[in-house]
Amino acid sequence: MTSTPALEVRRVRYAEPADAKALVALLDMYARDPMGGQTPLSADTCERLCGDLARHPLAASFIAWAGSEPVGL
Repeated sequence: MTSTPALEVRRVRYAEPADAKALVALLDMYARDPMGGQTPLSADTCERLCGDLARHPLAASFIAWAGSEPVGL
């Protein structure tokens, strides 16, 4: 029997490349969904998102991880 990795929720570190990549990928996946408007994030948004959030003192994002796989935002 294969075990399922434990779910861990961590605050996003916007300057950390793995966190930034996961945040943009999850947001883009949601944007492409019918409930998100079925429109992918623009290249400009993907490029600027984490830097802009890092400069905002009250910004906070959290990602749920199953092992090394981002599974929720």
